[in-house]
Amino acid sequence: MSASDLLTSLPTLPTTDARRTAAEQFADSHVKGSVAQTFSKLQIENTITKYAADKKNPNAREAAMLLVTALAESLEEAGEPYTVPMLTIVLETMGDKQENVRNAAQSAANALLSIQSPHAVKILLPVRTIHFHYNPPRKLHNREDY
Repeated sequence: MSASDLLTSLPTLPTTDARRTAAEQFADSHVKGSVAQTFSKLQIENTITKYAADKKNPNAREAAMLLVTALAESLEEAGEPYTVPMLTIVLETMGDKQENVRNAAQSAANALLSIQSPHAVKILLPVRTIHFHYNPPRKLHNREDY
C-alpha cells in the first residue's frame, strides 16, 4: 500500500488496533528514512490537524493521535522538529468526549514528551504556557478563586 493510501485509510479502519498497526507501519516504512521529504510531500502535519479537527468522526481523531504516537516512537530524536510542534493538537485532543480518543491523546503526549531534548524546550514551554492560559484544566473552571 502506498504512503498516501495508508495515510488516507487510517480513519476508515474498523478497530483501534488496526489503526494503531497502520500508523506504526506508516511511520516505520514510509517516514523513517526520509523524514523531511515525507513530511513535506505528504503534508503529514496538515493531515493530522485535519483528522484531529474532525468532530463528527472519533475514529479520525483517534487515528491522528495514534499517528502522532507512532511517528514520535519510530522517529525518536530525528523526528523531533516535526513531531514536537504537534503537542498543541495533542493537548487539545486530550479533552475529547470519547475515552478511546483521550487515551490515544495521552499516549501521544507521553511519546512526544519522552523524545524531547534540551533544544525542544524553546518549542515546548511556549506551547504549554499558551495552551494552559487559554484552555485551563477542567478542574479549575468551577473554582471561585480562579
